[in-house]
Amino acid sequence: MTTAHGDVIDTDTDSPSPPPATSPEAGSSPRRRRVLWLLVGLAVASAVFAGWAGLSWWQAKNDDSLDLARTRDQVLIAAHGNIETLTSLDQRDEESVDAGINAWLEASTGDLNDELTKVDEQNKKDLVAAANVATGRVVEAAVIDLSAGGDSASVIAAVEITVEPKEGEATVKRNRFTADLLKVDGDWKLASLADVPVVSP
Repeated sequence: MTTAHGDVIDTDTDSPSPPPATSPEAGSSPRRRRVLWLLVGLAVASAVFAGWAGLSWWQAKNDDSLDLARTRDQVLIAAHGNIETLTSLDQRDEESVDAGINAWLEASTGDLNDELTKVDEQNKKDLVAAANVATGRVVEAAVIDLSAGGDSASVIAAVEITVEPKEGEATVKRNRFTADLLKVDGDWKLASLADVPVVSP
């Protein structure tokens, strides 16, 4: 349309309006949400795995500690019995001496056992002639070394040995011993037994 002054006025009301502005993120929002949930899921899975791995490590370490404690207990029990056996002997007759020496052999292994097998008939007669009765009692003992494989150990022990002579009063001797033990066919036996020298102050 043209006005009286020659101006042109656009009267076309059907012209399409420009499209509304849209955010560039709008079309990618569902994808971003999927990625976000995937990352959250991975984080949760990682946390669960880390927790499981930590628990498994703790359980393994705890199991190792329990096994070590059980082995130490077994060593101490065996050391008590075997040391008391090796420091005890009834010398009143040949039968008692034989029984005592057999008990020594049963409680020992290795070099110590080899030495004990050398007790001959003359030695036995000398023991019977003394006619003493020695009784060892472990007062206190501790494991001072235990091999990684759990098949050898060292112990220190305080022992009271009561000696009853054929005549007269009994006497009590207090000794300290170190002992090495070996596990033989599932049983702990003494491989060595030695006095610990007492140093005077």
